[in-house]
Amino acid sequence: MHVFYCVLALAVAHLMRRHAARAGLHMSVRELLTTLAGIQETVLLYPTKTTPDQHKQHSRSN
Repeated sequence: MHVFYCVLALAVAHLMRRHAARAGLHMSVRELLTTLAGIQETVLLYPTKTTPDQHKQHSRSN
Protein backbone atom coordinates (compact mmCIF):
# COMPACT_ATOMS: atom_id res chain seq x y z
CA MET A 1 0.00 0.00 0.00
CA HIS A 2 2.90 2.36 0.77
CA VAL A 3 4.21 2.03 -2.78
CA PHE A 4 0.78 2.94 -4.17
CA TYR A 5 0.70 6.16 -2.13
CA CYS A 6 4.24 7.06 -3.22
CA VAL A 7 3.42 6.54 -6.90
CA LEU A 8 0.16 8.47 -6.50
CA ALA A 9 2.01 11.37 -4.85
CA LEU A 10 4.57 11.46 -7.67
CA ALA A 11 1.81 11.46 -10.28
CA VAL A 12 -0.06 14.29 -8.55
CA ALA A 13 3.16 16.29 -8.18
CA HIS A 14 3.95 15.85 -11.88
CA LEU A 15 0.44 16.90 -12.92
CA MET A 16 0.57 19.91 -10.60
CA ARG A 17 3.92 21.03 -12.04
CA ARG A 18 2.70 20.52 -15.62
CA HIS A 19 -0.54 22.41 -14.97
CA ALA A 20 1.40 25.30 -13.41
CA ALA A 21 3.86 25.35 -16.32
CA ARG A 22 1.00 25.58 -18.82
CA ALA A 23 -0.30 28.56 -16.84
CA GLY A 24 3.09 30.25 -17.13
CA LEU A 25 4.40 29.34 -13.65
CA HIS A 26 7.70 27.57 -14.22
CA MET A 27 8.36 26.37 -10.67
CA SER A 28 9.67 23.19 -9.13
CA VAL A 29 7.33 20.90 -7.21
CA ARG A 30 8.96 22.04 -3.96
CA GLU A 31 8.36 25.71 -4.87
CA LEU A 32 4.75 24.99 -5.79
CA LEU A 33 4.13 23.16 -2.51
CA THR A 34 5.72 26.00 -0.53
CA THR A 35 3.54 28.53 -2.33
CA LEU A 36 0.41 26.46 -1.78
CA ALA A 37 1.27 26.00 1.90
CA GLY A 38 1.26 29.78 2.29
CA ILE A 39 -2.39 30.09 1.26
CA GLN A 40 -4.45 30.77 4.36
CA GLU A 41 -7.76 31.77 2.82
CA THR A 42 -10.38 29.79 0.98
CA VAL A 43 -13.18 31.31 -1.05
CA LEU A 44 -16.19 29.18 -1.89
CA LEU A 45 -18.20 30.22 -4.93
CA TYR A 46 -21.71 28.87 -5.20
CA PRO A 47 -23.81 29.11 -8.35
CA THR A 48 -26.71 31.48 -8.14
CA LYS A 49 -30.16 30.01 -8.12
CA THR A 50 -32.29 30.98 -11.08
CA THR A 51 -35.88 30.23 -11.77
CA PRO A 52 -36.84 28.57 -15.05
CA ASP A 53 -38.23 31.94 -16.26
CA GLN A 54 -34.93 33.70 -15.55
CA HIS A 55 -33.04 30.97 -17.39
CA LYS A 56 -35.29 31.38 -20.45
CA GLN A 57 -34.78 35.17 -20.42
CA HIS A 58 -31.00 34.70 -20.24
CA SER A 59 -31.06 32.22 -23.13
CA ARG A 60 -33.07 34.57 -25.33
CA SER A 61 -30.72 37.50 -24.81
CA ASN A 62 -27.74 35.55 -26.22
